Amino acid sequence: MLKDRRVLLEQEITKQKQACGQLYLRIVKDEFDSQRAEVSKTYDHMKMKLADTLTDLMIVNQMIDDGHK
Repeated sequence: MLKDRRVLLEQEITKQKQACGQLYLRIVKDEFDSQRAEVSKTYDHMKMKLADTLTDLMIVNQMIDDGHK
């Protein structure tokens, strides 16, 4: 069960990193974009979600290392 959860978390992290990267490039490249503030808010929200997902993965990995299934 935990190993399946780890795979799902890793897949989600990959997706979140790609999405964050796209938003980051948009913020950096389009500094005069009228929607920059909204994109920046979305980026900040996605970064927090990514951090939470990374934390979940660390917890799952620790549980696996501790011998839980």
